[in-house]
Amino acid sequence: MKTFARPRLLVLALYIASAALVTVQQAILRHSNNVSIFRSASFNLFAGRDLYAAHPEQHFDFYKYSPTFAVLFAPLAYLPFALTFLCWTLLNGLLLWYALDRLLPEREATVALALLYLEVLLALQYGQSNALVAALMVLAFVAFEARRPVGAAVSITIGAAVKLFPLAALSVAVFHPRRLRFAVIFIAVLAAAIALPLVAIPPGDLLAQYRSWHAIEAKDALRRGYSLMHYVHAWFGVDWPNWPLQAAGTALLLLPVALRPDRWASLEFRRLFLCSLLVYAVLFNHASESPSFVVAYAGIVIWYVSSPPSRVRAAVMALTLLVMVVHDVDVVPRWVKYDLLVRCLVGGRFPSPPPPFAAIFIAVLAAAIALPLVAIPPGDLLAQYRSWHAIEAKDALRRGYSLMHYVHAWFGVDWPNWPLQAAGTALLLLPVALRPDRWASLEFRRLFLCSLLVYSVLFNHASESPSFVVAYAGIVIWYASSPPSRVRTVVMALTLLVMIVHDVDVVPRWVKYDILVPYRIKGIPCLVAWFVMQWELLVTARSTARIDTGSFSPPASAAGA
Repeated sequence: MKTFARPRLLVLALYIASAALVTVQQAILRHSNNVSIFRSASFNLFAGRDLYAAHPEQHFDFYKYSPTFAVLFAPLAYLPFALTFLCWTLLNGLLLWYALDRLLPEREATVALALLYLEVLLALQYGQSNALVAALMVLAFVAFEARRPVGAAVSITIGAAVKLFPLAALSVAVFHPRRLRFAVIFIAVLAAAIALPLVAIPPGDLLAQYRSWHAIEAKDALRRGYSLMHYVHAWFGVDWPNWPLQAAGTALLLLPVALRPDRWASLEFRRLFLCSLLVYAVLFNHASESPSFVVAYAGIVIWYVSSPPSRVRAAVMALTLLVMVVHDVDVVPRWVKYDLLVRCLVGGRFPSPPPPFAAIFIAVLAAAIALPLVAIPPGDLLAQYRSWHAIEAKDALRRGYSLMHYVHAWFGVDWPNWPLQAAGTALLLLPVALRPDRWASLEFRRLFLCSLLVYSVLFNHASESPSFVVAYAGIVIWYASSPPSRVRTVVMALTLLVMIVHDVDVVPRWVKYDILVPYRIKGIPCLVAWFVMQWELLVTARSTARIDTGSFSPPASAAGA
């Protein structure tokens, strides 16, 4: 039996204290809408009202869980609201604490619970059930490991009564040594759970409740939430239904076990499958939302603490913690959180290309890659691409006339190129991320093009003197297409001055070759111009009124003019 060592006790105390503090915040100072929905569902079920209809006098939004959950929540529903909220948050937080404690050795469990704390806190603040669902999925796995099929069946069934996606844990049962026995037990437990509301309402009313639940779930099935389906839609502009990607994700989840079923005998393999399953349950869930990620992050944390040290795992864990902090804690300005992190990165509001473009681009790119086959056989072409990659990898260590050179020369730092290139790319895209609705403006798009032309030289480690025709084209378009401005005039004058003294023999050769060329003076106007352009894009993005792209009238026709 595990002892309660000091770190373990501290984490346990942290979870209990957080539940108490969240109760004060969400049940005494405020009135949590989610817990109001759960309580009202129990009241409505016993009163014979439709659980899935709108009840604006009781709460906002709709109840979307099963009729069984309304019965299971009833013991808490009839307590005073603050006590209901406290018991509910304690159940969520402590059951997850218990589940990870059962799954992992003491030290690993304590580290996992500490790493997961912020995400659990977020779920508790929302009054959500996601920590409970994560715990039930882990406990189902623990029950399978202990050869307790009844415990596994009960955990999965209760989880599914709350949210349907815990049914994904049935994939573990497929490889259970007594899976037929488990199937019989699970069907019996599931039937009992489905019929449980009969203690409160007659069969006809229960059937009507299930019909209403099916109707609201069918409508929800059109959503994409925070899922992979959302990212595919946002990034590639495709409008596919959810099920093809969900089917592909399920196939990919099961593929390692199908290829190597003999690996299932290894506890490490089974535990890694559980981690993948927890992430999959959110990533391919069309109804996933911000608090749902306590389930996926639980999988990442278990994977990290139970695996051998690895730079890749450490980088993924660090990225997870970084996103957890900046997304869930107010450590960044509110406009960054709500205009960028929530709305753009997760909400998928980047302007997407028209649906055919991705397919057309991939086809054209593939044709271009294969074009040399008209002259050489495939093996030789592959060798040519390998040689190209090798010489490009060597070139990647250069700095050319880029911003990376200036940072190295001015500050003496010897960083690799990619951090500054990544930062430049993020800064290039930031104005579009902040205000994707501004993309409807031709002036905004043209200004973005100018910035892009300068960026493509300024952050190009292989840029050289002749490359600047690209960047200078961006500066000239920007100057010629913008309203008169002293700043733009000064930047344009600086560009012309540097262009003349650097490229035309109007200064002594020693000035050119001892000062202008070694110090990469030709890139200075681009550096100044790019930051001015980005400032203009950002000011435009943050200060202009939002554009309703659906409100534009079509241009007048010649007949009506």
